[in-house]
This record gives sequence, C-alpha cells and structure tokens, in this order.
Amino acid sequence: MRPLERRIGDAAADRAGRERRAELASFRGKAIYLNFFATWCPPCNSEASSIDALSRAYAGRGLRVVGVDVLESRGKAADFRSKHGLSYPVVVDDGALRNQYEVNGLPVHVFIDRAGVVRKIVVGQLSPAAMRENVERVLR
Repeated sequence: MRPLERRIGDAAADRAGRERRAELASFRGKAIYLNFFATWCPPCNSEASSIDALSRAYAGRGLRVVGVDVLESRGKAADFRSKHGLSYPVVVDDGALRNQYEVNGLPVHVFIDRAGVVRKIVVGQLSPAAMRENVERVLR
C-alpha cells in the first residue's frame, strides 16, 4: 500500500467537486471534518446521522463538516443528503480530491485543524465516540 499523499501534519488539499466547489480556504480558522463517502457504501449510510449530529453540535465552536461523494452524480449526492436529512454541505468529487488524499476505500474521515493542517485520516467506519474524540482534538 502506498502512503497517503496527504499525510498527518500536511496542509489540507483545497478543492473538491465538479458541480459544486468547496474551497477549504473559505473555512480559514475553522476545524474541518471531511467525510468521503458513496451512496452504495453501507457504513457510509450508517454513519451519516452521527456525522450530522456532530456537525450540528459543534458548529458553534467552529466545526465545518463537508461530505465528499466520491465519483457519483450530483443527483445521487443530493438524494443521499435528503435521505439522511444532512445539514452540512455535500460536494461531488470528480476524483481530484480523492486522488490528493489517495482514498482507496470508503468511508474515509479527514480531520483538519483550525490552521488547515491534517491531523488525522481514518479509513473505515468510526463509532460516534471516535468521531467526537477526533472533532474535539481538531477544535483545540
């Protein structure tokens, strides 16, 4: 397995999506939780409500969550967001952001601190407690 192009301690990659661009620089000073997912991924579906709950609970403390739908259509991404009642934005990645983070499985969770530095990358399903722990860490 090749190491991730974006490693812990690296500056976060800045763009995602072909239909809608997410400029991470616009979140300067905020902690960011990127969640790479696909609509067909069972763990991605089961985690969605927990991620949304964190987004709502920590928004006031400066957390911004962005869902990154990997290589699917804008319609599928919108349906996923609607199905799960997500309050955070979802972008469709055309593969550029996936390649920058060398995503080779789903889900992938990327936690970026307020300075724009990647602090943790987790491949695979996370428990709500593990999500919360990582969010607390990047909010410090």
